Amino acid sequence: MPVIHGNKSHAARQRALKAFREGSVGILVATDIAACSIDVPGVSHVINYDLPDEAENYVHCIGRTGRNGTFGNAITLFDEKVEQVRLRAVEHVIRMKLTHKDIPPQIAILLEKSLIPENGKKHCLKNLNVRSRVLII
Repeated sequence: MPVIHGNKSHAARQRALKAFREGSVGILVATDIAACSIDVPGVSHVINYDLPDEAENYVHCIGRTGRNGTFGNAITLFDEKVEQVRLRAVEHVIRMKLTHKDIPPQIAILLEKSLIPENGKKHCLKNLNVRSRVLII
């Protein structure tokens, strides 16, 4: 699965983005900073693994889907008890209350099986097969 982050060379980031743009891969994993510059038509979903430190960045991250009058889905995983301040800041910036839903048990199981530690850093997805074009931030 292609990944874009600051520790990848420019050439590696370009190869990953090209594969995603051309549709040879359906999922691209990127840090929030790297994702801000991504403009790929047809991205159906953006999945945020956490709320951003700066609320304004939420708008930029979810803006990778539903471009030019099309619809898209943005999903953000967060612990409501831990991230209350960030959540309220995002809702203030976007001027609407976000819909909160519990993660269904079958998805929670998939996430537990799919998330593996990568050198003590944030987690990455493994063995996830999706037909949609998904940008994971």
